[in-house]
Amino acid sequence: MQIDPMNAVSGAMKLPTKDGIGDSALGVHEDPKRTRPKPELTKVSANFVNRSIAALEIASEITGDNQTDVLNRSVQVYAYIMKLIDDGKLIFVEDPATGAKERIVLL
Repeated sequence: MQIDPMNAVSGAMKLPTKDGIGDSALGVHEDPKRTRPKPELTKVSANFVNRSIAALEIASEITGDNQTDVLNRSVQVYAYIMKLIDDGKLIFVEDPATGAKERIVLL
């Protein structure tokens, strides 16, 4: 089974949020009063190097999300970025204070 990381309806990737309401890469929010079906859960076992565990802890502290939510979001963002790269796009981070841009390259 091939999983498409992009939302089939809008073309934007759906990312989880702290409030559980949900949003897309475009920042579109759903009505919080609307009930959403619970996602299917699949238990996964993985081995992480120390550097990845440290990054997981940092991300969890910064966001206030639990480690499961950080890992779920991380996989979704990674798939989204890899899809963009596969489509020939370049990924940049811009410093809003200086306008300096740095290209992100994933090998």
